[in-house]
This record gives sequence, C-alpha cells and structure tokens, in this order.
Amino acid sequence: MPRCEGLPDGPCPRHCNDSSVKVGEGDLLLCKSCDEERFRQFVASRPPSMSSSTVPSDMSVQTASTSQVQAGHANVKKQNKSTRSNRPASANAAVPDKPASSFDNSSQDTRDEVFECDDAMRSVRSNRKVLINELLAYASFYRNKGTHDKLQNIVITFFSSTQITEAKKLLIEEFGGHLGASSVLTERRTTTVRAAHEAELDDIFAAFDLLDAHSVLDGCHFVALNLDLLPKYAPEDTSSGSIELKQTQIENNIERLAGDICQLKQKIDNLENLNVSIDQLHTKLDTRCAVDNVPVRQTTNAATNIDRSLNLVVFGVDENRDAEVWRDKIDDVLQFVTGRQVDVMDMYRIGRYVVDKCRPVLVKLRTVWDRRVVLSSCSKLKNYSGRVFICPDEPPEARRKRVFERIRATAERDGKVVTVDRDVLYVDGVAKYSLKDGAINNNGRS
Repeated sequence: MPRCEGLPDGPCPRHCNDSSVKVGEGDLLLCKSCDEERFRQFVASRPPSMSSSTVPSDMSVQTASTSQVQAGHANVKKQNKSTRSNRPASANAAVPDKPASSFDNSSQDTRDEVFECDDAMRSVRSNRKVLINELLAYASFYRNKGTHDKLQNIVITFFSSTQITEAKKLLIEEFGGHLGASSVLTERRTTTVRAAHEAELDDIFAAFDLLDAHSVLDGCHFVALNLDLLPKYAPEDTSSGSIELKQTQIENNIERLAGDICQLKQKIDNLENLNVSIDQLHTKLDTRCAVDNVPVRQTTNAATNIDRSLNLVVFGVDENRDAEVWRDKIDDVLQFVTGRQVDVMDMYRIGRYVVDKCRPVLVKLRTVWDRRVVLSSCSKLKNYSGRVFICPDEPPEARRKRVFERIRATAERDGKVVTVDRDVLYVDGVAKYSLKDGAINNNGRS
C-alpha cells in the first residue's frame, strides 16, 4: 500500500500506509489530514491582502474537512469572478497610500487567475487514484497496443489464478459503483467448460472497457510495485513473425560462430605443426652436439624465474660498515632522481666484502611505476655530487650479452681484429670474454 509522504516539516503524524493515501498537493502521496494541513499552511503563507480576498472569513482552516476545503475553493472562484466584474473604476483611488494605475489592476487580475488555476489543479489532483497491482498495470498498458487474444494468453500463462482473483476483487472494490448491474460483478466458479480464473480474466477486460466508456479511468493510475512480477515482453512479441525473425537472427549468429570456430581450429593445427617442427630441430641440434662432443648447456629455471620487475642496481655508493649510512645514501639518490620520496621495500649489497672495492646495491622498490620513473630520469645523476649510476636488474645472460657487445664494439672501433667462436670473443687472437663464464683472465693466444 502507498505510504503518506507527510508534512513539509516532518513525517505523517499518523504514519498512514493504507488505501486512504491519495495523490494530493504537488503530486505527493498524502493522507486526508496531511493534505488539509498542507493547504492550511499554504493559505497562511500568503500575504494578508491576498489571503483576505481569496479565503472566506467564515471557514476555519484548522478544523476544515474535505467538503469545507472544496467549498472554500468554490467560494474563491466566485469571489474572484465577482471582484473582476463588479470592481469600480475608482477603487484604487480610495486608498490614500497607493496611487491608482492600470498596472495594479492588471497585476491583481493576474494573481486572481493564478489562484483560480492553482485551485483547479488541486481539485484535479485530489480526484486521482493510484492502484498498486502488477496484473492490472500490465493489462491496462497493453490492452490497446495488441490483440485481445495474445494479451489474454500472456496473462493466463504468467499470472496465477490467485493473482487474477485478487485483481478482479480490487477492481470491484474501487469501481463497483460504476459497474452497475453488469455481469462483471458475478462470482465465477470452475465449470466443465473453463476454469474460474479464465472467466474472471474476461470480467477484468470487460470492466476495463465499461469503465473506459464512462471515462472513469482518466483519473486512475495502475502501478506495478514489483517489476519481477511483470512479463518481460509485450503481447506482439509472441507473434509468429517475431518468433521467426528472432530464430533467423539466432541461426545467423550460430553460423558466424561456427565459421570462427573453424578458423580457430585451423590456427591450432598450424601451432601443432609448428611445435612438431621445433621438436625436430631440437632433435637435430642434440644429434649435432653429440657428434661434435659439445656438451649441451643446461639452464636452470631458478635464475630465470626470479621476478626482477621491481629491482634496480645502484653503482658508486661507498662501502660502510654501518648499513644505515649507505642506505640513507640510496634514499637520497632516488629522491634526487624523482624529486620525491620513493618507497623502498628492501636493499642489500651484491657479493662479498672486499677492501677498496665498492660493491653494487640491489634495490627493490614498492611499485613498478616507481622503477619506470627512476630509470627514465636517471640521466639527472650527471648533476649529482658523486659518481653514481643506476641500471635495471637483469638476468646474468642479459648482462653478459650487453658487456660482450660493448667490448666487441670498442675493439672494432680501435681497429683490432675481432672474432667470435662458440660464444667466446677474441681480440687480436686473445680470448677476452665468454657469454657463458664472463671475463676471461687467460692471456694465452688461441
């Protein structure tokens, strides 16, 4: 049932939540007492000149009933009409502190017309009814937008017999006086021809037609409170043409999906063939290495599976037995590069301590974004007070590859003879660097 929306300054004093709540002032759901109280406050808020000319002096606003309020509305209209028709030409001249002018007369006429319009709208809103029933809301909305048979089939299929009976009782309760002695008021029972709820549904549609013929439904609204209790389709959606159209669309979608699946299957077959080719290449490589007596290097996943996405390596930070000293130095370097404080999870030296040797520092940041910002701005370190360098933490293979290419480029730039044999770099016939073991200290020629 609808709940009263109460007064402007608080809820409904009676907390009404029943059929007495109607559409009242400002299209609000109000009970009888709240509607009268709102009208009293509206009249009291008007200036004295207006309220005295529009409200009868013999009407008590605080104890007015609904009939008295409507009588007050009628008196307002009569007074406004008689005032405009019988107003003398020198009416304004009789007032000493207000000069007579045509503008004042037109303003008063305009205010009178506004009050008449306001009274008319209030009387129209007070006559509206709001009935909450999902079946009646659905039937009243679609009864003129589709065929009667389709609408009846949907209602019988979707709603239960109890819901149909309750909807008919609600119609009779609200509009029994307008239905007269028609057969709609007859209590239906189940027979061998049809069920009772089917006959009651026919009575509901007949009642709609009868009430609509007498314009009774113009001031009534049927509302559905629970949308889950409504069918999710219109009556015309159940026609054969609509079903065939949807079936055609489904078939087209199925054909399109079938074509996509065939293409996907073909790509999977190509990948399987590629895997077979890779396996064959691995077999040939193993056979070739076995013939040449070259041991196949086994790489472990322990080093390659380390997450280095948050790591940085800082070079040039002086050694100190007090870890807090060089840790503060790292924080200062990062703040100099980024211009803000960088959140660090952990940092430690790489390798064993050796006198007169500065070991690099592995720094693990809190976020990948901080790592990107530091690496993109590390060129600012050329203006730093000390010689400090920052580079990303990479696997040993990547670092050795970078050093390998740097030594090779330097030797070629100096005009030396550079050769590479089995991942070993030779400069002028001397082994300098190996991708497997790093730097080579052997000075013998090959």
